[in-house]
Amino acid sequence: MTTRRKKKPAKPTRRKKLGGRPTKLTAALGRRVIRLVGTGVFLETAAAYAGVSRSTLYEWLRRGAEEAEGLFAEFRAGIDIAVAKAEVHDWDAIGAAAKTDWKAAAWRLSRRHPDRFAQRSAVQVSPSLLKSAEADLSLMSAEDLEAIERIHHKYVVAAGVLPSLEDADEIESEPDSEVSPA
Repeated sequence: MTTRRKKKPAKPTRRKKLGGRPTKLTAALGRRVIRLVGTGVFLETAAAYAGVSRSTLYEWLRRGAEEAEGLFAEFRAGIDIAVAKAEVHDWDAIGAAAKTDWKAAAWRLSRRHPDRFAQRSAVQVSPSLLKSAEADLSLMSAEDLEAIERIHHKYVVAAGVLPSLEDADEIESEPDSEVSPA
């Protein structure tokens, strides 16, 4: 009787290092950027302060989103938490100010529910501005005026204000009907 040997599990293969420059991201540099973002500094500003370019920052974040673990994944998770921490801190400060200053409460409402609370600004056009926007039609040729009229009519028909030219011809050809008083 022959005995079979049990197969040994395959050794994990080492990932081959790709060529290129080693990453600038270190645990200390990552913590520095994360700490700045956590205090409310904008992400790109924090990276620039730490000596990291915008493109490098977004490359690190992209890699962190793709990788399940490792330095880039830890950096991405740290940034996400720092952004949330800074936002909560700012909302807390606004909430505290809103207790004594109605403007802080109004500001927060306008941001949270802009459809209901945002300021609407009215635009006023002065008559002199309208006058300067008018075209001198006497300088235009008859063909240009007809083209403008056709384009205008298309827009008016499309808006449903007037019937199309074909419908208008039919309406004009119908005899006037008298409306009898009720």
